[in-house]
Amino acid sequence: MHKEIEWLFNLEWKLGWKLDTKRIEKVMSKLGNPQNSFKTIHIAGTNGKGSTAAMINQILIENKKKVGLFTSPHLVKLNERYRINNTDIDDKTLINLITKIKNLNLELTCFEFMVVIAFTYFAEQKVEYAVIEVGLGGQFDATNIITPIASIITTLANDHNHLLGDFDNIVKEKSGIIKPKIPLFTSENREELKEVCEKKNAEYIFCPNSPYETNLPGTFQLTNAGIALSFARYLKIKESIIQKALKKVQWPARLQYIGKNIILDSAHNENAFEHISKYLKSQKYNKLYIIFSCLQDKDVKQMIAHLPSYEKLIITKIDYKRAMDPKQIKEHIPNSTIIEDKKLACNTVKKLLKKDDLLIIVGSVYLAGEFLASTNP
Repeated sequence: MHKEIEWLFNLEWKLGWKLDTKRIEKVMSKLGNPQNSFKTIHIAGTNGKGSTAAMINQILIENKKKVGLFTSPHLVKLNERYRINNTDIDDKTLINLITKIKNLNLELTCFEFMVVIAFTYFAEQKVEYAVIEVGLGGQFDATNIITPIASIITTLANDHNHLLGDFDNIVKEKSGIIKPKIPLFTSENREELKEVCEKKNAEYIFCPNSPYETNLPGTFQLTNAGIALSFARYLKIKESIIQKALKKVQWPARLQYIGKNIILDSAHNENAFEHISKYLKSQKYNKLYIIFSCLQDKDVKQMIAHLPSYEKLIITKIDYKRAMDPKQIKEHIPNSTIIEDKKLACNTVKKLLKKDDLLIIVGSVYLAGEFLASTNP
């Protein structure tokens, strides 16, 4: 890992998350507010943000636009967070941007720094559109300094409660991205969102599920596709272009088959596990095997409770400071086995796996990323 990237990651442990836009506003002002030089689409929500962002990104690309895409977290490399027309930022450009922003000598959290990189990079590359995914919450998220052409709120559920509070407060935080006179596209039929839109004179647009299939497995993706479809129609993009884009879109670690009967998924909260369960129940298989791990703030018992019955569950270890200790996870799943080494865990299941069985690796974006980076299932 390059020393500048290592320095950037270390900011997370020095400063953590500080939900406040004042620092980044100061930095962006010093840089000439590059975020105002292109059209933005701002996406918040508990689940589905990344998939919805990928769909909108692909639709705009199919419509012959130059499009920036900023998402988080990454799976394997930091470069993944910054894409232009589906190409990751190159190492040299990324390092140069980190150095340039670092030399401003202004205090920024790790995520704030990453957002500054995105806005600066997209402006320098003269994108026409940028699809921007919220990092955490919405109202005080570092991305919430833009004036988008559309605000989007995907599925809402409990997650990051230690930082965002209870569910009512989560809804309030997410609705903080709604801007005066800027339309909101959402799959959530909630009075709270309608009231915020009314106060801000912002059009509330409820998005039904898409009638068009996507390239991403799972019926829940039709909810995300419905938002992308409604937004694309708002831009008056041809229906044929929308359909083509939805069939081409790719988004790794979302029910991604990395083998004939091995699935990798980044589901990391109860709501996401409900969707995983529905998908698994729709599949034909004999025995289900699970490799699982998660971060410290997750409700393990509730997540696992949604899964269909399984033959064997192996708890492995995520190499990340906020990861839950495998022994602590086992307290919630007594009928499980701990194999901390991810490759060994995978090989152990593969020896048991018959052609009509199924293995799912699930529990965290970080777990999915580490599997992609260090193993070859």
